[in-house]
Amino acid sequence: DASEHYMYSPTPSSSKDFSTTCTISFWFKIGNIKQGYLAGAFYGSNARYNLIQINASGQLQENGRVGGASTSTGSGGTEWITTRVFRDPSAWYHAVFVWDTTNTVQSERFKLYINGVRETDFATNPTFGASELVYWFGKSSYTTLGAYFNGTGYGDTLYWDGYMAEMHGVDGTALDQNSFGEFNSSGIWTPKDYTGSHGTDGFYIKG
Repeated sequence: DASEHYMYSPTPSSSKDFSTTCTISFWFKIGNIKQGYLAGAFYGSNARYNLIQINASGQLQENGRVGGASTSTGSGGTEWITTRVFRDPSAWYHAVFVWDTTNTVQSERFKLYINGVRETDFATNPTFGASELVYWFGKSSYTTLGAYFNGTGYGDTLYWDGYMAEMHGVDGTALDQNSFGEFNSSGIWTPKDYTGSHGTDGFYIKG
């Protein structure tokens, strides 16, 4: 809907630390072409967050706060923006976002797969520090689908106008596209059942 979000997750225990390793997988289909948030995790003030959106230019974009700690706000941010645009309202797309800031190789600390293929062409080129915190699934961080939300008084906005399905949030494990999909005999990327764990505060939404 143009003015509704889908859900806020039950918030994790305030004693659970933020993560350095996690995976978000989902299928999406665009309704009206406009800026909208597909998913986000927001802790405390606006200084600790990760979010996924289609921006106003139709690019798929991941934003995150960096330079912070479990008890302090971040000092900078990342902004991964695809070069390609997503403007076909008839198509279903599958996206897998993977964070593993414990990886010793800088280029492997963030990965994005679209329809079974790793995305390598980005309009931006940010970096993650070693063991940089990711704010999905940690402390009292809200996970929100379909809108911007902040638990300290910011209003809901930037509503997603479209569809989402088969959404997996995997807390504590860096997976790849093959955990969630496969190519059929015609070479078309299709969903498959995920059989692994979702971790301590992960989730699955069939949609």
